[in-house]
Amino acid sequence: MSDMETVIDAVSDMLRTGGYVFTLEGASQSFLTPRQIAAPDSLLPVLTRLAEELWRRDTGNGFGLLIEPDPEALAGHALVAIHHAPLSLVVLTMDEVLRRVGDGGSEIPLEALHQYAAALYP
Repeated sequence: MSDMETVIDAVSDMLRTGGYVFTLEGASQSFLTPRQIAAPDSLLPVLTRLAEELWRRDTGNGFGLLIEPDPEALAGHALVAIHHAPLSLVVLTMDEVLRRVGDGGSEIPLEALHQYAAALYP
């Protein structure tokens, strides 16, 4: 199981070094910092779940995510643990998801993230 503080650090570093900017409704400025995005009660549960689904479709294996409902969380759920995958695999797969959502660019509109998720889970 990965320590959540280590997960937050690794994901926020990947977001920062990748230059990813999460936007709302086509705005060019990010509405959250990488550290805020990587919080367990922010977009981290969404990003890890999308990464897990991409990995599962390619390999048949999941990450062993523990995601629990949280009415106070941004997406209504919080990531509690990653049980069965190395953190490096999770972060690299998440990076691939973001590349697909951003069409190879660094701007990640939340609307495009939602569309990508809807396509995975019709």
